[in-house]
Amino acid sequence: MRKPYTSARQHSNTAKKQGRSIFRGWYVVLGAFFVTFAGFGSAYTFSAFVESLETTFHASRGSVSLVFSFAGFLYFALGIISGPLADRWGSRQMAILGMVITGVGLVLAGLATTLTQVYLAYGLGIGFGVGLSYVPVVGAVQRWFVKKRGFASGLAVSGIGVGTLVMPPLASHLIGTIGWREAYISIGVLSAVIGIGAALLVANDPHEHGLNSDGLPGDVQAPGVRSSGVSISAAVTSMRFVGLYLACL
Repeated sequence: MRKPYTSARQHSNTAKKQGRSIFRGWYVVLGAFFVTFAGFGSAYTFSAFVESLETTFHASRGSVSLVFSFAGFLYFALGIISGPLADRWGSRQMAILGMVITGVGLVLAGLATTLTQVYLAYGLGIGFGVGLSYVPVVGAVQRWFVKKRGFASGLAVSGIGVGTLVMPPLASHLIGTIGWREAYISIGVLSAVIGIGAALLVANDPHEHGLNSDGLPGDVQAPGVRSSGVSISAAVTSMRFVGLYLACL
């Protein structure tokens, strides 16, 4: 006997009757929020350390600021690598790795005895740490949502703004209280704890949990959603992508 057709709306209504549990995708959003909060927040604390680094290493502001420029170049450039790696190894694993590297880099920056060591510790630590975690967690959020993808992605990356609002004043307070070296170590530990804990909330794909995007059961797809897309080569050579890339660059 042929089974009657069940719409996505009927499945949704049934799920509501069974209970009003929070869709797991929102936990992924929460995890991505705090990963970006910890990563970018700790990166943008650099401005609070400039004066201390100038004084300690008798360096010019230009040479000190170059450290941040180097780190920024790395964490944005590495997105082209971290995305494919997340597809292979999982977004959670990449985020955890990135947050570990971020924390270690900041701790080593606090232990540096030369400006070159700060370049290596902060530049490589923040550059690789944020670069390996940012794109994977945002990519994971986008796999969990279709109808509310823009809203969910916006909430996730708003962690960048909140982090850059909260972390630099915290760094300034710590520098004035315990010194710049101890401040770097403290922020490194704090970033690693927050970032790794948040990364544990990130799930790579809803299909691994028997769901589709937006919380629909595994055998139901949201109306009007196409499962097919375009190849990477076609996407990156399209004029829309090229224009957006040049504008961001």
